[in-house]
Amino acid sequence: MVDKKGVIKTFEAVLAITMILLFIYTLLPREAKSVPEVPYEVDASFNYIINQVLTNNSLRNCVVRVPECRNMKYMQDLILNGKPVNYEFAYVICNTPTCLCEDTCVNFKGKDIIPGCNDLCVNSAPWPDDKNIYMGDAFVASHEDYINEPKIFRLWLWEK
Repeated sequence: MVDKKGVIKTFEAVLAITMILLFIYTLLPREAKSVPEVPYEVDASFNYIINQVLTNNSLRNCVVRVPECRNMKYMQDLILNGKPVNYEFAYVICNTPTCLCEDTCVNFKGKDIIPGCNDLCVNSAPWPDDKNIYMGDAFVASHEDYINEPKIFRLWLWEK
C-alpha cells in the first residue's frame, strides 16, 4: 500500500506542475504579428522619387511654392513613371510634420476639389482598406527661396 501512495503522490505532483505550466502558458502574451517588410520595388521607387524631388531645382521649388505644383505635369510624370507597376499612389505637400492626405484637395488632373485648401493632396485612387500602404517622406527647402517656409513631401504607395 505504501508504494501505491508514493506513486499517486508523484502522479499528483506531475499533474499539478503540468497544470500550472499550461495555465502560465495561456496567460503569456502571444508574439505580435510582424510588420511586413517594404518590398524592394517600393523602396527603390521611394528612393528614386524622393531623390528627384530633393535634387531637381524645379521640383524642389515646386514643392516649396505649393500652388505651382497643382498643375505641374513633371511632378505627376515623375511619380507615374517612378512608381512600381500595378501600384497606386497619393502624395501631400504640407507645412506640418503630422499632416496626412485625409481629404483630397486636388484631384489627379490638378483641379481643385476643396477651394482654398492649404495643403496639396493628390490621390490617384481611393485609399484601400485591405492592402498594405507604404509611406516615404522628405523635408524640402529651397536655397533660392527664403520667403516660403520649408515643406514636407509625403508619398504613399499601395498595390492596386
